Amino acid sequence: MGLIFRIVCSLSCKIAWILASIKWPYPLNVVVLGILGRLFGINMIEAEKPLSQYHSFQDVFTRQLRPNSRRIDAEAEVVSPADGRVMDTFSLTNERPIFIKGTEYNVQDLIQDPFAANQGVGINIYLAPHNYHRFVMPMAGVIEQVKHIPGAYFPVNPSLQFMFPKTFIKNERVVLRCNTDGKRWYMIMIAALNVGGIKLPWYEALQNPSTPNESTYQQNDHLFIQAEELGYFMMGSSIVLLFPDTPASELTVHKDDVVHFGQSILKQFNTHDFHEELKEELR
Repeated sequence: MGLIFRIVCSLSCKIAWILASIKWPYPLNVVVLGILGRLFGINMIEAEKPLSQYHSFQDVFTRQLRPNSRRIDAEAEVVSPADGRVMDTFSLTNERPIFIKGTEYNVQDLIQDPFAANQGVGINIYLAPHNYHRFVMPMAGVIEQVKHIPGAYFPVNPSLQFMFPKTFIKNERVVLRCNTDGKRWYMIMIAALNVGGIKLPWYEALQNPSTPNESTYQQNDHLFIQAEELGYFMMGSSIVLLFPDTPASELTVHKDDVVHFGQSILKQFNTHDFHEELKEELR
């Protein structure tokens, strides 16, 4: 049954990709894309260009926003990397699995990288088809490693999780291992049904990530500033953020909150006071 679902979902992605890539000439593009935009609830008012200048549904999904459409919270150390809904916030420890959407996961299975944290916090943001599909750097830092992990394209929609358990370790994903002031954290972009592409335009080695084998790339010579654009999904999906050794009290968002990129999600990351508290507990 799992193989059948995998084949069906893969075929659905290919069909969706073909349909979304059809180029519509003017004025057909205004009619067709206008209808599809309303059907999916896409806000074209904040788009960078008028609808007449988009010629495929893929163009609409990967649209840029008008300048100043989003406010970057200058007081926040960590901001949301994308528009979406907070589906979960969860604790990280070395000793226990994490729970995302009620499903148990091992952190190392998710990121395919050695992981150690006395305690920490994670955030799962779901991007629906109507959301803005580009994602940004949550805080200034260096991307030490880019890991592409091929997989299936099962739905990540919360209402379908009972049919597709553990999708976050079955689906294709790109894991960014980041470092801010010597402190490591992770950002995981997870593909989903009809999401056949996770693009990082700044990184040539990952321009076409749909390869059959897992691949790892080292990238450590560029400092990204907070809210700098990193890439985009071809359609909606999920982003998981992992902040080791960071207390849950630093969270500024909660489950079911609607967020926009640039909005505060953590007051501070990996605080000194928290390390002092851990030392006291271990004495």
